[in-house]
Amino acid sequence: MGLDADGILFYGFPLSNNDDDGYGFTPPWRSEDDPYGDWEEFLATKMGIVRPDVPYNQNDTPPELKKFWEDKRRYLEGLNCVVGTYGYHDEPGYYVAVNDCHITAHYGDVKKLDYFELAYKAGWDRQLQHFCDLLEVKYEQPGWYLTNYLGG
Repeated sequence: MGLDADGILFYGFPLSNNDDDGYGFTPPWRSEDDPYGDWEEFLATKMGIVRPDVPYNQNDTPPELKKFWEDKRRYLEGLNCVVGTYGYHDEPGYYVAVNDCHITAHYGDVKKLDYFELAYKAGWDRQLQHFCDLLEVKYEQPGWYLTNYLGG
């Protein structure tokens, strides 16, 4: 199994611990109890959308899990923001981005950009501020960023 290299262009900002470079940032959705915590589940749980305690069965997904996934998806789509990772998969940095302008080119792909994808839209900064409040992370002045991710 090899590593995938992705190029990422986004409107938002990297998450960091004050003046560091973003690496070593410990996000609030991860803890000693849950070192692999998921930001999506973190936000959904805060909003009362809690994963049911039923076993997952690949051949016959329980309806409670289907409902949880659908409710979570709908809630997160409404926020129009995402958390992404950059750098190397063993020690990633994190960023927040507006979903409307979060563009990834996977290794070997060439992606044509449309001017309208890159045109700032009113409300993006407000969406990011609200998203950061929910995530319990510091809001910073957003801008356009180009980065990469090398992961497995």
